[in-house]
Amino acid sequence: MTPIELKSYRKKLSAIHNISGDKKPLSQARFAQLMGCSKDYIRKMEQGKRKIPEDFEQRIKERFRLYMKSGIDLRAMIDYLRLSFFGTDYKTVIQRVLRMDLTEFETRPTGLYLFDCLSVRGNIWVFWHSKRTVTENVLVQFSGQGCREYEEVMREQQT
Repeated sequence: MTPIELKSYRKKLSAIHNISGDKKPLSQARFAQLMGCSKDYIRKMEQGKRKIPEDFEQRIKERFRLYMKSGIDLRAMIDYLRLSFFGTDYKTVIQRVLRMDLTEFETRPTGLYLFDCLSVRGNIWVFWHSKRTVTENVLVQFSGQGCREYEEVMREQQT
């Protein structure tokens, strides 16, 4: 590991952004605290005045859970999703965004999330307003099962 790589880890691990929106590196003091060493030690390693131990990168990866053994088969799925669309109506969202048939949805009144109408197809819920509002927003909500149902809709459209 080089001094430049060490500093890049501090930047990668930071959640702080400066005014221009760029990521600001984690401070040397905070990084040292998290790694269980002194700020001076980190500073000297980054300046090249102190040799970086061979296992230091591994310690960083383990401390921040960045290390993953190769060959692990991972699968990620969206288990819940809520999206808001502005300046449109529910019919456009259902037909053009979701690419679903409007006739498959049952519409009923609701009071959830300050909407007064709800169109439902299984576990896919589309909330909307019956009258014009300032935001003209539509809220689409997929429960975990709704996500699986939508995956099936997309699969059917591919064939």
